[in-house]
Amino acid sequence: MQGAGYADVVLVHDPRVAADLGGLTPLVLAGHAHRASSRRLSDGTLMLIEGGTGGAGLRMRETGEATPLTCSVLYFEASSQSLRAFDRITVEGLGNAAAHIQRHIVPRPLDDHKRGP
Repeated sequence: MQGAGYADVVLVHDPRVAADLGGLTPLVLAGHAHRASSRRLSDGTLMLIEGGTGGAGLRMRETGEATPLTCSVLYFEASSQSLRAFDRITVEGLGNAAAHIQRHIVPRPLDDHKRGP
């Protein structure tokens, strides 16, 4: 941690809460959407939105559509403590038997992120 008011990673449930966190942290992890995605906030902050992690699995009984389960494995560089890559792992929803792993390389500009206020 680099001083008061700064965090290396911020976790929020709803991505809308993270809208004002750009520039205060290099990485935001969010959920709620049940659909995995990633995007940059202002000032270069990376937000990773995880997909369903199990809570929506029973919706299949209502909708007839299986919600995939997702998680990410994060890889940080020891010397800079910067996120270098993440693997997004997706397991197809109830009744399916497929899994996918996709590697995402984080571009170097994250290194230049302003660390702290």
